Amino acid sequence: MSGHHDEFPGIDYPKINEDVVRTLTKTGSLYYIILGFLGLIVVGGAGVYYYQTVNGLGVWGVTEPIYWGLDIPTFIFWIGFSLSGTLLSAILLLTKSHWRNPIYRTAEMMTGFALITAQVVVITHMGRPWRFWYAMPYPNMRGLWSNFHSPLTADVLGMVAYLVASMTFLIIGSIPDFAALRDMTTGWRKKLYTVLAFGWKGGHEQWRHFRRTYLLIACFIIPIAIGMHSVTSWVPSMTMNPGTRSTIYPLLFVVGALLSGVAGVIMILIMVRKFLNLKAYIQLRHLDHLGKLVLLASLLLSYIYIIEIFIPSIKAENYEFMPLLAKMTGKYAGFYWSMIFFNGVVPLVLFSRQMRQNTLVLFVVSFLIQIGMYWERYLMIIPTLSIGPLPSTWAPFTPSWVELALFGWELALFSFLMMGGIKIIPALSVFEVKELLPVPKRGEQEATQITEAAAPVLAEFSGRSSRRVGETGILALYQYMDDAIRAYKRLNEAGFSNVEIQSPIPSDELDEATEVSSKFSLKPADILLAIKERRFHMSRFSLLSALAGVTLWTALYSITSIRYPIQGGGIPILALPPWAWQTAIMTALIAILGTVGGLFFMAKLAKFNLGIYSPRASYDRFAVVLKETAPERLAIGREIMEAEGAESFEGVLEGVT
Repeated sequence: MSGHHDEFPGIDYPKINEDVVRTLTKTGSLYYIILGFLGLIVVGGAGVYYYQTVNGLGVWGVTEPIYWGLDIPTFIFWIGFSLSGTLLSAILLLTKSHWRNPIYRTAEMMTGFALITAQVVVITHMGRPWRFWYAMPYPNMRGLWSNFHSPLTADVLGMVAYLVASMTFLIIGSIPDFAALRDMTTGWRKKLYTVLAFGWKGGHEQWRHFRRTYLLIACFIIPIAIGMHSVTSWVPSMTMNPGTRSTIYPLLFVVGALLSGVAGVIMILIMVRKFLNLKAYIQLRHLDHLGKLVLLASLLLSYIYIIEIFIPSIKAENYEFMPLLAKMTGKYAGFYWSMIFFNGVVPLVLFSRQMRQNTLVLFVVSFLIQIGMYWERYLMIIPTLSIGPLPSTWAPFTPSWVELALFGWELALFSFLMMGGIKIIPALSVFEVKELLPVPKRGEQEATQITEAAAPVLAEFSGRSSRRVGETGILALYQYMDDAIRAYKRLNEAGFSNVEIQSPIPSDELDEATEVSSKFSLKPADILLAIKERRFHMSRFSLLSALAGVTLWTALYSITSIRYPIQGGGIPILALPPWAWQTAIMTALIAILGTVGGLFFMAKLAKFNLGIYSPRASYDRFAVVLKETAPERLAIGREIMEAEGAESFEGVLEGVT
């Protein structure tokens, strides 16, 4: 992963740490003014929601045929807006596209906060917030279970699964960065990051299990994300509403979400790049790549728009054509043609590389796309309800002030969460940006110069004791990775078995040098021994969790369907399609959670007594730790470490000089 890049000339390991800490701790008054203003809107919106809860959904502008107001288009918009952050990050991680590294953290935060906002929209749409509890599968005195045949239930499951998976991917991927921040901050931040770091030390075994876990989570997130956006399309397409019963709807939702999501990532990255002063890391070439994705999604969406015109025009049912006619020439024509212009025409300027690398043009194009995508969500719901099969049911729709206020509330809520999030979770990944720098190796890189800003930090590092209760040994610091690896190998050759390399980055070279070979065996005794010795591959935790997920969800689906039989739309009591989709989603989610549990066990996380550890290992040095109780053995180990170029020692016990 690392060692062959030099994408940020003039930047070294310490500067990355310092720049990330700066983005979190150096805050101007304008930030607090905007955050306070958004906070007031959030509080005011909560008051509007309380008014709606007291008075019921009659305060909306809905009529008898238009039973979905502005909330469903808003919900679909936020779901689409959330797609590209985590999904794009996972795909780029699996394809080893290193231009992902400086931008993915912000994109993942966008996904998580957009999904939280979408959940809020769902709760507001239910009228009474406690109705959300009724959608959950749990034993109750009413003897009722969730109807797993319903796309609405599938939507709830998909939403919860995608939110949990996305936030898990974000938090787990940030653990090494939280450890770096733990070692560089003070006060409440230090306490917070100490908890979020889960006892991370950057040991070679931790990195090995972390990398495997990270890749496995990425694999499972992709089907959850695509499945989530596909099942959202079933909500309108499985009704009898004209204009929505099309097999192209899942593709429309996924492509539209890709366009909206990537455009959203561009907007937020441009603001983060400017206001957090991260231009050295979030470069124009990264925005250029995202601009190409926007262009591709726009062209695909334009093709789907053509299909949406073609299909109703050849159908025998005239009522299928009426909503389309109303969109193109009727009262919805303004929304329709602005949607076509914003989503299909405006992005064409991105054929020019010069435009793709112009931040103002990119921001304006992305902003217009968001407007166009909201009109698309609006047009796929409202016209099909207001112009139904029978003219006697036709009715106009005008959103009430309550719906508009709630929409503004949701926009403010997302912005508030995003602005607060970037001051807690680093918008720039510390360790993954370091992976894009040359690995310090003897003879290949000059000694790291200690900057003026880093001097107080390093002085604090040197004043800390590395000795902790329960562990005895010594720690040697190395400037170069190859020196640390040689010391590790020589210590092993000398008969020392409890040796660890602590590193600020993961590395293939480090993995190869410290890998302990083990044979895969199906014998229970061998499996238990492998788990005990932490030689159990993370993929086996995923496999076991996935098998448990299939079994548990199949049992839940079957038992609840038989216990509370609902047959609708010609779907049998035990139907394969809803079982297959929901089982796949929940199996992927359970596999993610099982893999994370395996990471905590194998990497010995959540143990906040760090033992022998140097904060320099998360900053700019490689540490070799030798855990040994006999002073004479420690003296031999120290000689070996010193012979391989150790700069300094920490945690030296009495009697070992």
